[in-house]
Amino acid sequence: MLVAQLVPALPEPRLVLVDGGLDRAKPPHPRQRPAEGAQRRVRAGTEVSQPPAERLPGDRALHQIGLECLALAAVARRLRLRHALPHDRLPLLPFHAASVPVVSEIEGQVRVEELDAEREARRQLALAQIRQYPDPVLRMEAKPVEEFDDDLRRLAERMSALMVEARGVGLAATQVGILRRLFVFSPEEDEVATLVNPVIVWRSDEVEVDDEGCLSLQGVLAPVERAVSVRIEGKDETGKDVSYDLEEFAARAVQHEVDHLDGVLMIDRTTPEARREALATLRPRVVIG
Repeated sequence: MLVAQLVPALPEPRLVLVDGGLDRAKPPHPRQRPAEGAQRRVRAGTEVSQPPAERLPGDRALHQIGLECLALAAVARRLRLRHALPHDRLPLLPFHAASVPVVSEIEGQVRVEELDAEREARRQLALAQIRQYPDPVLRMEAKPVEEFDDDLRRLAERMSALMVEARGVGLAATQVGILRRLFVFSPEEDEVATLVNPVIVWRSDEVEVDDEGCLSLQGVLAPVERAVSVRIEGKDETGKDVSYDLEEFAARAVQHEVDHLDGVLMIDRTTPEARREALATLRPRVVIG
């Protein structure tokens, strides 16, 4: 009673449910856990230790869709926990095709669309498994894939599911901490393809400047000049030779992904002014209150 009289504006206490899994400590690097390494099922490439997960910004969306959605035990689409790396095992809500709105626009690596609260919460959970700037792995050059085995196929499947849930049109292996030259992308609506050891063998002379977004640089759009048309060759997850002749957004997406495999980000290809604005957006902020 005395406290209430002294501080009349004190807000009413609220019960908050916290997912303790988000606050668990960073696991040791794979080289420091030889016993576990023998049992690890995903070994398609070099695993780079991930920094401790930050609190997800989707609390408001989770509150809107009800406390029952905090029981996030199901996994999105074809993703299974056995496919995830040990430090990436964050649960995702079930995938319902009927809940996906029509895509309104694509910017670089990201679909721009209106999402309901449930889909936004699932998107945030997927983004939590994708490395975010300034994670140093985003600046590392990926190594060629030499073995086309079950581990590689599981990695491609996992990346495809993460890309879909995060509302992206492309995702490179370096963005999930794997230093191998492969990425997944959407050459057409409702289609996901895998390209291993990709090489752009032809670019059109015609170029276009357009805004790009990136799943690893949330909240940033930057103008980037890209070739309008490209031909890209590589292999699929089974080792079969594949090639694509792409134009417009699909051509931009694969150029964006190949950059990721070389440790190059879209902010490296934009104007100095846009780069300054992007870095200001990405700079950590101190929030009081």
